[in-house]
Amino acid sequence: MEKTIGLDIGGTKITGIVWDGKAIVRELTIVTPRTLFEFRHNLGKLVNFLKGKDKISRLGVGMAGYVDRKNKKILASPNIRYIQNFSFPINFKEYGFKKIFADNDASCFLRAEMAMGQTKGLKNVVGLIFGTGVGGAFYLDGRHYRGFENLGGEVGRLPFGYNTNWEKEYQKARDKRDFKQLGILTAQALYGLTNILNPQAFVIGGSVAVVEGKKFLPHVRKELNTALSGKQSVPEIFVSKLTNAGAIGAALLDK
Repeated sequence: MEKTIGLDIGGTKITGIVWDGKAIVRELTIVTPRTLFEFRHNLGKLVNFLKGKDKISRLGVGMAGYVDRKNKKILASPNIRYIQNFSFPINFKEYGFKKIFADNDASCFLRAEMAMGQTKGLKNVVGLIFGTGVGGAFYLDGRHYRGFENLGGEVGRLPFGYNTNWEKEYQKARDKRDFKQLGILTAQALYGLTNILNPQAFVIGGSVAVVEGKKFLPHVRKELNTALSGKQSVPEIFVSKLTNAGAIGAALLDK
């Protein structure tokens, strides 16, 4: 099977993999650059490393922010502010890719989880990424849902009061390492999403979830069980076990 490069571009780090259809055969993670020039330059070096001597003609990109899937363009990224209308076909034409795909990083993460993770076989799932910010994606009735302009899933913008949102409050609690507060905030957000979408399960990933999940997820489950008691089924909450799920999902974008 033809190999594909998958990139998972976040506000803190960028992970690139080579996917052969069954497994990761090469990978590398770099620090997210601080300028647009460095972004182009370092991504080029990353892609060249991943290619090696292989003739790889397909590239999939997952990135936090608003993505124009049709034109493979990143319209804006909340955690990489210098990215505005960044076109991967234009900026990567010199690397010989015949097919380029792009989508939101949370959508790529959930795509991988639905294909080979803990939510494989389920039809109604919410995927959440806890990293630099909070990202989200939905599968409803077995289909990936991104909304009218492919911009849905921005759960970090869920309002908490009039002057703040989930992402801002999440970042405050994370930076203070206040895991009880982080759990309460997450439970409140999941309660709202459960009432709106009625999912079978939540699957969460990202560095904060994977590393610190044991410290705040018990608070999430306790608060959510109490809030939903006697009203409806409490969705399962899974922590991703896939290594580099976002990059795998990016490599699967042409499927």
